[in-house]
Amino acid sequence: MSKYLRNRAFLFTVVTGLFATCIAWWLLHDIETTPAIDTSVEGYYTFNPESILKSLDQSNADIFERQSIDFEPTIITPDVTVQWNQANYFQIASALHANILDEPIADRNLHFMIFRAGCEQMDEGPQQAVFEFYRITQPFFQKKGYKETINIDPATNSIWFQNERLSSREIYSQSINLLQLKVSANDAFRIAEDNGGRKARLELENDCSVSAILAPDGSAQNWEVNYSNRDSAHIFDIIIDEYTGEYEVIHP
Repeated sequence: MSKYLRNRAFLFTVVTGLFATCIAWWLLHDIETTPAIDTSVEGYYTFNPESILKSLDQSNADIFERQSIDFEPTIITPDVTVQWNQANYFQIASALHANILDEPIADRNLHFMIFRAGCEQMDEGPQQAVFEFYRITQPFFQKKGYKETINIDPATNSIWFQNERLSSREIYSQSINLLQLKVSANDAFRIAEDNGGRKARLELENDCSVSAILAPDGSAQNWEVNYSNRDSAHIFDIIIDEYTGEYEVIHP
């Protein structure tokens, strides 16, 4: 073998060795620095919808009460209707996350958001919100991390919380940047109402429900607002661009 080829072989061996060492160090470092999270955390927490926002504004985090494993949420009376916006729901989700896992919500990516209301509540805004967050701890070789679901339901004074390991079969590559979002869930409800939704629900005398979902990794690349009757059949659907507010009615 010529001196030139020997030098190339030696250089290749050194570079390959350094690369393998760096990868091994990165994986070890990732494992060591990833905070241990109790993946079994799940269950219901109750709260007072009439005072929770004021309590959060006063930095009072001791506002959630963990319920027993056999807790079943029920509609409270008299009926509770809130006038919350997307930011209010997110504030509550962030506070519960920090209360349970003792870490800021900024450490997670927002995977999707769902907001719901009965048709008769559309003038009040969303009456339920579901957030899913995720965190990737090992992006190379085998994707590992955690996903977290928070379902806030003022009508039952309850929040369902679940934190669990990611499934290797699930796709987690895109997330929602709330700072860049120009059209909120409340805006999406309003646009839907003004462009056919109100007419569709009044024809059913409000015997229906509405949901708005934004899931960039799933089937809802933009806001999708769906009006459904009591048989879950869609009576009106509209897609709304979350950055421009442009819309397209897709049903009827």
